[in-house]
This record gives sequence, structure tokens and C-alpha cells, in this order.
Amino acid sequence: MIIGTIQAFNEEGQIGQAVNSLFEAGVHKVFVLDGAWRNPDGTWFGGAGHKSSDRTVDEAREAGARVDCVPENFSGGDGAKRDLLVQYAGAALGDHLLLLDADELLVGRVSGPAAPSEHGCIVLHNRENDLPGVRTPWLDKAVRESVPLLRWFRFYPTLRCRAPGQYTVEGKLLRPYLTQQLQDELAKRGDDTALRAAYTALRDVEDQLPNEYLSAYPIVPGVEIVHRSEPRAARIQAKVRYYGVQP
Repeated sequence: MIIGTIQAFNEEGQIGQAVNSLFEAGVHKVFVLDGAWRNPDGTWFGGAGHKSSDRTVDEAREAGARVDCVPENFSGGDGAKRDLLVQYAGAALGDHLLLLDADELLVGRVSGPAAPSEHGCIVLHNRENDLPGVRTPWLDKAVRESVPLLRWFRFYPTLRCRAPGQYTVEGKLLRPYLTQQLQDELAKRGDDTALRAAYTALRDVEDQLPNEYLSAYPIVPGVEIVHRSEPRAARIQAKVRYYGVQP
């Protein structure tokens, strides 16, 4: 079974489209986790309460999603909410989770048997960066038009999220990019001249390489994620505040 998952907070007008895009792509069930996470100072993200104050929940349910909300005593940040998303999704051993953000759409069809049996990446198509300084460049370099993101998971009871983009199974960090795996190998081997040269060469050209040369995990065929730019000034300000950067 493929379960699409979305974390949302005050996403009226977007969440229904995101849920529909998952069903249209062939996902069997969709789970939406509503609610804010905590800012570093303890306040709720967005400056209000812990539940959406608009029609996010109704809109998600009308589109066919199962919806739950973060507990009122929840004290974690963005990564901790994603961890709850994974735990609350209702997945069983062997199911697959497809993670989508509320400001994204899944385009295409998930190719059943052709999809990776373990973890994998899905290509994200970016539009113009609507949050410069908040949305980071690809691997600290150029902002690519499309990037493979770790969004496809074979469910295990020990699957956890440490932070956005950082997932573990049995405590071991999943490293989806070839540069990351080369970096890990360098840390084990120490001063390996040939390996360091390969790592440096890849970093120098990775912004020019196609996605299949960047991902150490298989790329899910048949689907892509399209990011929709954030049009709401208040939402942008909330994200800037949370991530501690200046616009």
C-alpha cells in the first residue's frame, strides 16, 4: 500500500489540491497532519494556536484524506512534526510512504511495480525561490530547477525524522546523495587522496549533472513534485521568523 502524507497548517485553498494530486497519482490513502509546530521561543508557528484556523481540515477531508492534529502539548519544531506525521500515518511494515508538502503537487502516476521497493527520491521541480535565505540552495551550491528529494520511504517501525530531510531507520541516518555517501566514506578512511579527489570533482560539477547521477537511491519513476510559490506575506514572515533569517 502507498500512503500519501502531508503536514499542513492554515493551507485553505491549497491542501485540497495537494490531496487530490496524490489520489490522481495512484496513492491508495492520504493522511494529513494538521497543526503548527513550536518556534524556538515556545510560541506556535504562525503566532496563533496549534490548530488551523481556516478550512484546512474540512478541505482535506472533503478531498478524501484522513486528518489528525498535533497534540496541544506538542513542543517540537518542524522536524518533530514530520516525525509525528510518519508515526501517525497508519502504515504497516512493508507499506510505502510518499511525503508531500501542502504547497506542492504530485504530477504523473506512481508506477506500481517499477517504484523502488525500499527508500527512494522523487524529483522536485522548483519555481522561482519565494523564500530566499529560507529555502536553501541545492547542497549549499546552485539553486537547481529540479532536484531529487528523499520523499519515498519503505515503512519500518523505527523510521524517524530528526529534521526536515533527515530521516533514520534503526538510528542510522539515510543518506540519499552520492556526495553524502562519499563524505561518509572519507570520514571512515581519513586522508584517502583518490577518494577526496572524486568527492571534490563531483561537488564541482554536481549543479550541471542530471538527477540520476546525483541520487544514491533510486528515483521513483512516473511522478514528479511541483512546488508552488508562497503568495502570503504573513506566511513568509512566519517562516523567516522560525528559521531565524532576515528577508
